[in-house]
Amino acid sequence: MVDWDLKSSLDGLYAAGTQIFSPCDHSFVAAIGRYAGRKAADFSRQVDAAAISKEQVAREKARVYASIKRSDGIEWKELHTGIARAMQFFCSEYKTELLMNM
Repeated sequence: MVDWDLKSSLDGLYAAGTQIFSPCDHSFVAAIGRYAGRKAADFSRQVDAAAISKEQVAREKARVYASIKRSDGIEWKELHTGIARAMQFFCSEYKTELLMNM
């Protein structure tokens, strides 16, 4: 999960590229990578030392792994995202042998 500044739900962690759903458009990935890098640099200038909150990391890890630990399956948004990712990778010529096999 990222906001408009590409900041994740963990302080100081910014995302770009395939992490925000754009693996094939290199110009877009380069542009948002630069933007995320600038935002991360701005953040690092504002803090003295990055404090790692073990509780926050544990909460985030639990959130990320929650979908695979549910006994009643995944939610529609997760299914939609998975289908969209599969369509993006596989409904044209395949990019690599590994992706084709996946």
